[in-house]
Amino acid sequence: MTPDDIRAADRADLLAWLEPRPWRVRRAALRIRFAHDRAWMLAACWPDVYRGAMGRARRTVLDLVPILPPVDEREGIARYSVEAPRGLAKTTLAKGIVAHALVTGAARYVIWGGASEPEAQRNARDIRRMLEAGSDLFRGLYGPISTAGGVRDWTADVAGRAVKVSARGVPRGQWRGSNFGPHRFDLVVLDDIEKPKDVANPRLRDELSEFLQSDVDQG
Repeated sequence: MTPDDIRAADRADLLAWLEPRPWRVRRAALRIRFAHDRAWMLAACWPDVYRGAMGRARRTVLDLVPILPPVDEREGIARYSVEAPRGLAKTTLAKGIVAHALVTGAARYVIWGGASEPEAQRNARDIRRMLEAGSDLFRGLYGPISTAGGVRDWTADVAGRAVKVSARGVPRGQWRGSNFGPHRFDLVVLDDIEKPKDVANPRLRDELSEFLQSDVDQG
């Protein structure tokens, strides 16, 4: 199969084609496919979290955010906003989007923004655990991943690439000047940054809007 065939093949047909082949071929093919099939990658690499949770509604939420191309091939800024009812595991799906982007080369430096820095740190910690403790298949495809750093900023070596994840509060976290060597952040997740009591306050709405435009968009 060519790379295009691997990307387009039915999952069952691809697995049947891969079964008799050596691991190096299976590994290369699955990495190609998983870069373009996020739902399958999440279910296969973190089955305890995603295999039983990928019903039609959650898959629809996941697919609202397109799979990003490799970070060196992107042009401009893309913004996606997802609203969905409670119970659809939006935060869990967002963590999967980040993990997928980190291991497939679609992100080099990610900032997770939350309504408070402790909330952001908890979610960034979960992503760190995902990279450190994926399934046997995950470790076979991307190698054991080592991480370093604290709860606010940490780095990892993913398949020979250095990546970084930071946790920041919104709108009071320190975003300006956040960098990873010469690189600015290339993927931002803003998760539940609005609280009901704040939305009703015009001053707080304006403060949040100004922060997003000045610190996040221009960061």
